[in-house]
Amino acid sequence: MRNRSQKFRGARSEIPERLNPNIKASLAGPPGERLPWNGRGSARREKGDLDGALADFDRAVALDSQIAAFYANRGRAWLIKRDLARALSDLNYALELDPRSADAWVARGHVWGGKGDFARAIADYDQALRLRPRWADVHGNRGLVQLMQGKLAEAEADFARCRALGGTLTPEIERLLLEMKRR
Repeated sequence: MRNRSQKFRGARSEIPERLNPNIKASLAGPPGERLPWNGRGSARREKGDLDGALADFDRAVALDSQIAAFYANRGRAWLIKRDLARALSDLNYALELDPRSADAWVARGHVWGGKGDFARAIADYDQALRLRPRWADVHGNRGLVQLMQGKLAEAEADFARCRALGGTLTPEIERLLLEMKRR
């Protein structure tokens, strides 16, 4: 695991040209501001620059280690990199700091699903839905985990709720659902 107190070098010279102007301006501002690092890390994660994103999230955490979103965002980057142990560590700490973070519950549900611990994945998706009941994608995620467990009726109910809330299912999930119905 990276040393959380490690010095960050070179961030100001690496500000992406197409970054949100507000984030870009605050990164160029006085040192010690923590939120812009988190914002740039999120932008980098979305563009697939996971190493850059992790460096930015590390910097945000080094500046303020008590903000749950910093750990949740870094945890999501570790999840994308398939480093489930680091993702779980960051997401657990994010939830310790802020148990009302639906985003962190969802991301941790993804980690549990990736580890094959479907009961914990569903429990985390359930908690996220208690906090944000109209989150279509989470209904779809929970449905997929239930489908993987062979719980067709529960999966179909979640998929229907996902669609009713304006969400969509990937063609792969639709195909898997159809195959399960034929059995």
